[in-house]
Amino acid sequence: MQDTVIIEITNPKAKDLLTHLEELHWIKVLNKEPKESLILPKKKFRGFFPKNKVWT
Repeated sequence: MQDTVIIEITNPKAKDLLTHLEELHWIKVLNKEPKESLILPKKKFRGFFPKNKVWT
């Protein structure tokens, strides 16, 4: 099974943990630095969906 996920590291210790998991060949880190296209500013979608609309 091979899944690809994007994560945001919020604690520096997590980066060390990911490095250890990569050394064990449990995961493979694809990108060390985020791509600009993956970082979306929240302002871009502000007001895009109406707040009072019920989505089903």
